Amino acid sequence: MSETIKHWVGNEFYDNKLLRNSLWKMWKDAFHDCDEYLNLFFTDKYHPERVYISTAKQKIVSCIHSVPYKFNLFGQEVDSSYITAVATLPKYREQSINSNLFDICLNQIADKDITLTTLFVEDKKLLTYYQKLGYSTISQKRH
Repeated sequence: MSETIKHWVGNEFYDNKLLRNSLWKMWKDAFHDCDEYLNLFFTDKYHPERVYISTAKQKIVSCIHSVPYKFNLFGQEVDSSYITAVATLPKYREQSINSNLFDICLNQIADKDITLTTLFVEDKKLLTYYQKLGYSTISQKRH
């Protein structure tokens, strides 16, 4: 029997302290960023209404953070949303949980009349996944 997955916007989650602590741990485990960086993000950029989560048995199993960002597009300043820290626990991958969560996230962003989202993909193996969600590569990091 499969677990029931529930999708949330972070500010709907029942416990903000648990939410923040769970997201911190998930980020640390997935991306191995230092505590100083995480402290900066969770102090300056994080807000529960801009994090999208999926839970199973009240445990966060997938998340997407959305950060408002002013983007310069051909000399025009455009409101955009920077997508970051997209993660799903290994046990819950390959079940469309994160792609369903992306749909919710992008619809919420569009409801705010924001038409541009950006993300940076560190793992080239994920490029195909993000292309299926409608993203295109516009630049690549030089080595």
